[in-house]
Amino acid sequence: MNALVRPADTAVSSPTLALRDVSKSFGSVAAVSAVSLDVADDEILALVGPSGCGKSTLLRLVAGLYGIDAGSVRIADVVVDDGGRRID
Repeated sequence: MNALVRPADTAVSSPTLALRDVSKSFGSVAAVSAVSLDVADDEILALVGPSGCGKSTLLRLVAGLYGIDAGSVRIADVVVDDGGRRID
């Protein structure tokens, strides 16, 4: 998945949800590759793309159903997964 939600120079000051270079592979298949995005408290985000592009995998990574291979997921300034450390 290659998604650009917001250019880096216009990122929100303290996003409620922040993904930085999040990647997830299943065997040799890269389901999500280096995705970064910020979502502010008052924003609504829609993931749109063709079947198999990584939308559901990205949501499962944010929800903690899958562990990430690289990058970090922050919710309300708390790192919930950084590829080596996960809050369950």
